Amino acid sequence: MVVLHETETPYGEVLDATTWVSRLRRRTLSTREVRIRAGGELVAAATQEWVHVDSETFRPKQGSEETAAAFSPVDAEPSVKFPKFDERPGAQSVFQLQMWQTWADPLAHANHPAYIDWCDEATSRRMVEAGIEPTLLRPIAEQVTFRDSVLPGEQVTVRTERVGVFGGNAVVLKHQLETARGPAADATSIRTLADESGDALIAAWG
Repeated sequence: MVVLHETETPYGEVLDATTWVSRLRRRTLSTREVRIRAGGELVAAATQEWVHVDSETFRPKQGSEETAAAFSPVDAEPSVKFPKFDERPGAQSVFQLQMWQTWADPLAHANHPAYIDWCDEATSRRMVEAGIEPTLLRPIAEQVTFRDSVLPGEQVTVRTERVGVFGGNAVVLKHQLETARGPAADATSIRTLADESGDALIAAWG
């Protein structure tokens, strides 16, 4: 999943979401596009890679012809690409949490948006340690590759390190999420501060 954030939205603003399948391979792998707008202006854009799985084994399985017909590919807008950035390695921080029952989806797995929430919480904890107000954190982009499910009650470890800078005032962070069973996800996030003075955020992993 790759997400680009274009602007912040105030409370109460009406958002219009559009989604479509842009590519379908062997009725198993699909590329889904998501665009969110407010008043016609783009708020966020995402490209997601999904796999059709067996409902019992959760292993990849070819979908039915009816399913493929219901989600026939549409060529509407180009897929989202993660921005290029300048490499600048830094320190590592570690954050641990326990997966809540109420974070689980109907399959009893952590819902996929939770993974980036955990990454942002790890980032916010580091900000507090560095004396930076965490409510100033603003997203620019993120990319997540999901490796395995996270189950309720499991301990999740988020290892975060600075890998670069973007645009001079945003930090690029690599996150590795794992449980006792092994890797759960790899993520890269680009974050800045609301006042656009991201030097302190970059230095937090100096």
